[in-house]
Amino acid sequence: MKKPSGDDWLVPISQTELPFFNRVRAPRRQRCHPTASVRFARHMWRRLATYHRRGTQFAFERRSLNDEAGKMLTGGCLCGKVRYEVTGAPFHSTICHCVDCRRCAAAPLVAWFSVKRSEFRVVQGTIARFASSKPVLRTFCADCGTPLTYQHDDFPDEIDVTTCSLDAPDAVPPDDHTWASQRLPWLPISDGLPQYPHGRDKAAV
Repeated sequence: MKKPSGDDWLVPISQTELPFFNRVRAPRRQRCHPTASVRFARHMWRRLATYHRRGTQFAFERRSLNDEAGKMLTGGCLCGKVRYEVTGAPFHSTICHCVDCRRCAAAPLVAWFSVKRSEFRVVQGTIARFASSKPVLRTFCADCGTPLTYQHDDFPDEIDVTTCSLDAPDAVPPDDHTWASQRLPWLPISDGLPQYPHGRDKAAV
């Protein structure tokens, strides 16, 4: 982030930012020591550099535990023999209602997210592979059967990962529903997310 300069930095602190300043006050023994005060001022400048201006509003940019772009995601199968890591930022997080995914998981729907192929790696165990159709390769644990990934020949640089095989599935919430035209009639959708009758190549409803 570009460091603020000039008058852009001389702005009042909003009420929402006051708790942050109250938490980072200098220790009592340093408050009257000139050298320590300089060190603390430099420390505050580094902390304040994480602020940026958005019109008249300010936001404190900090990395949280649920920051998908900055935190490694981990997951694995039910029996624990297969473990994997995802180092990149997830995208195309979806709930798929297609018949193939339902049958593969024996579930009414399957949640997926995509990452770059190079950002997914198995760190423990060996995954089994199954070509569910000519262009599609699915993987699963050979011992417990947990579905793990999906790859399509049309997208060689991407891999889809089952969201619920993550250790923390809530870190990657879905953005939409795909193949909603094949949704089971006794499974209503009421979450307000966009619904694509097929893939994302057609407009959502």
